[in-house]
Amino acid sequence: MLKKLRVQNYRTFEDFVFAPGPGVSVLIGENGSGKSALGEVLEMLVKFTSGTSISELFSAKSLCRWTGRFASHFNLTFDGPTGEFEYELSLMVDSQTLVPSIASESVS
Repeated sequence: MLKKLRVQNYRTFEDFVFAPGPGVSVLIGENGSGKSALGEVLEMLVKFTSGTSISELFSAKSLCRWTGRFASHFNLTFDGPTGEFEYELSLMVDSQTLVPSIASESVS
């Protein structure tokens, strides 16, 4: 079960934390509030951890436009079958070529 998702510098999220309460199954919000972007983050992380290359999932267009930074960070905390896990992924985009790469990845 998802306990917390922190997203930095992705689409409309400059520094966003989502911590759903027990039983949350629907997101409601105004247009442009980030519901679709949140779904994209979760879908991207699932596809990436299933073997899809980061260059197929992430691009310079995915960066938050107003920060001017060329890095995004994702932190996911969830309950697994043997306890709580934390997954972290940091991505960089080369400012010259706009090619994405993995800066760091960890599971604890």
